[in-house]
Amino acid sequence: MREKVLDFNKKEKCTGCSACASVCPKGAISFIQIEGGFAIPDIDRDACVGCHRCEQVCPTFMRSKAKCSGFLSGFVFSSDNCETALGSASGGAFSELAYEAVDAGGCACGCVWTEKLTAEHRVARNRGDARRFESSKYVQSKIEGIYTEVKNELEFGRKVVFGGTPCQVEAIGRYCGKDRDNLLLVSLVCRGASSPSVWEYYMRGLERRVGSRLVAVNQRDKSTGYSQPACRYEFENGTVLKRSTYISDLYTNCFASGITLRESCYRCPAKGYSNADVILGDDVLHVGSPRGATLILCVTPKGENWIRGVLPGRGNLLELDQEQISLVLKRSNMLLNSSSSPGGARERLFRNIREGVSADSALMRSLPLKQQIKVCLDKVGLFSLARVLKARVHG
Repeated sequence: MREKVLDFNKKEKCTGCSACASVCPKGAISFIQIEGGFAIPDIDRDACVGCHRCEQVCPTFMRSKAKCSGFLSGFVFSSDNCETALGSASGGAFSELAYEAVDAGGCACGCVWTEKLTAEHRVARNRGDARRFESSKYVQSKIEGIYTEVKNELEFGRKVVFGGTPCQVEAIGRYCGKDRDNLLLVSLVCRGASSPSVWEYYMRGLERRVGSRLVAVNQRDKSTGYSQPACRYEFENGTVLKRSTYISDLYTNCFASGITLRESCYRCPAKGYSNADVILGDDVLHVGSPRGATLILCVTPKGENWIRGVLPGRGNLLELDQEQISLVLKRSNMLLNSSSSPGGARERLFRNIREGVSADSALMRSLPLKQQIKVCLDKVGLFSLARVLKARVHG
């Protein structure tokens, strides 16, 4: 009997990084879709030769040996490029790092919205394509095929900047070799990978409500300010809908509440174990630009050299002292090192969807009561007022 490979509960523990299929020399690994639109590997035992290469790149099966115990340095950055700063979810740091690679004849790899408004990782070789990485995509990206493309670029000696979730960064580092001087691995401060099928369900619900096809989406639109982002939905008939991110937009609210995530995200194998050179997130200290700023945590000397060498000429780079870094870790601890917990809300959401409940109703019913109250207050314009009054009281 052939020796088993990737022998674990894939439904609960697989991160969906797809590195196993890319590295398999026999093409023995394909993917099947489970509830939520998440993909897990299916292994052809007859084709498998037991080389164990799949296990060597798997973030779940072969996690890093030691947790990241600290950071070499920390920064807050805001791009001088107005279009980049406005288009980015935070301060445009990843875009500027991507521009550095493509300007040098290399490439950058990150998540984009496709023409069908699904999330996929793509390789960019010019600034125009790199701009598609801007802003957040709160849905798990398809990443199949990227591994070979990135490795080929590295073999030619070209600079490559790769950005993704901790598990994706862990996998690409294992696949390509994280110690390559021309590869910069950039991880996001990650809440988790959200359900592609819930996003599709929500999107179709919006289209039925408006009576037109959705053609563009920005889940962190900053036109009303960095501190009050909105989800902006543009439709083919010219209609534009805007809903407060994490509040009245029920999809992102459920995502932020940890309800729509992949099962492995609740026991994330890559939290605190990332291959990343640099970790990027929101400016939780609020010391950067009011139009948006990126928190940057340098994990390796290579990452720190890139940050110090690239970003000072591209915007305002503020270095954090150790006290500020400690405060960042305290405020971002769950997202950096711990996992979300859905309670029973996740199963309730998927059950409602299976029963054909409308997207808005299914998502609303899944939210904790406190979040439901916030949604109702926001709909009548009282939530923003309450937030202002609270700020004045504590100010």
